[in-house]
Amino acid sequence: MSTDAKIFRILSIDGGGIRGIIPAILLTELEQQTGKPIAEQFDLIAGPPQGEFFESKQYSATST
Repeated sequence: MSTDAKIFRILSIDGGGIRGIIPAILLTELEQQTGKPIAEQFDLIAGPPQGEFFESKQYSATST
């Protein structure tokens, strides 16, 4: 295995409906602790409809 291998960081968000609050709280805390938007901390963000909502919010925040 090459030592030049790039690490690809994937965030998979799960939890629909009311359970979507938990990932939102955790992502907000992660942003506060690191001082960086979630979109800058991961190479790929994916998930079901609730996850896609958070994903779109994170990317729209960095594209403006």
